[in-house]
Amino acid sequence: MCIRDRTKAIDLFDISKGQENMEQAITRLQGKLYCLSIDTDLLFPPYQVQEMTELRKKSGNSAAYYELKSIHGHDAFLIETAEMEAIFRQWLSE
Repeated sequence: MCIRDRTKAIDLFDISKGQENMEQAITRLQGKLYCLSIDTDLLFPPYQVQEMTELRKKSGNSAAYYELKSIHGHDAFLIETAEMEAIFRQWLSE
């Protein structure tokens, strides 16, 4: 499998595939949902991550949301390691 096929699979991923809708897919997840977005991410825009978080909360399940501020767009998760680590440490201590 070439790299293009792997990135295509990521780009086409749909958590609601095989479900009635996104809300049903989010509701079926087990455990607490931790959602992190990057304010300049064009691949997974913050509004989509916020929507998932709100759907989860609406269903009565636990969810946490954090928006990372970065000029690096989607790749910030590879660059902003110190801030990412702090966020994950906080979530893991809950």
